[in-house]
Formats: sequence, C-alpha cells, structure tokens
Amino acid sequence: MESIHYLTKWLRASIDSLHVFGLAVGVLFFAASLTPSLLPRPTWIQGVLSGVVLSVGYGLGVLGVWIWRYLQFPMALGHLYRASDIVATLPACVPIGV
Repeated sequence: MESIHYLTKWLRASIDSLHVFGLAVGVLFFAASLTPSLLPRPTWIQGVLSGVVLSVGYGLGVLGVWIWRYLQFPMALGHLYRASDIVATLPACVPIGV
C-alpha cells in the first residue's frame, strides 16, 4: 500500500512539473508529424519520429517561456494565468485535417 501512495505522489509531482505552454507546442508539433507524407514509413519509425518531434516542440515551448521571463516581459497572474493556460492548450485540442 505504501508503494502505491509513493507512486501516485511521484506521478502527481511529474505531471505538475510539466509546463503547459511547452506541452501545447509539443502536441502541435506531434500533430504536424502525423500529417500525410509522400515518403512511406514503417509504423515504428513514425512512432520514433513523432516522439522526437514532440520532445523538440516541448523544448522550444519551454525555451520560449524562459526567454520571455528572462527578458522580464509581464507575466499573467491569478485567473488570467489560468485562462492563458487554457488558451495555450486549445489549439492542441482542435483536430487537424478532419
């Protein structure tokens, strides 16, 4: 029972440490990697490629936020911060090419 509590605590900490804007950019990159291509790929190569592209997109999103903070541009606070998180994730929820 102790190990399940430890696992849920670790999982919650891992999820809370993810940056919302980085995740939104990463998911958009992931969706772009799934667009049809004239170059046929095996399934496992497509999976690896999509994972790498998602990682690069997440990194670019987090880097963008870091640069924003480094340049000391104003950050949203309180409810506005939560609303900006929701707005950042909305494009990731829109189906592409449907």
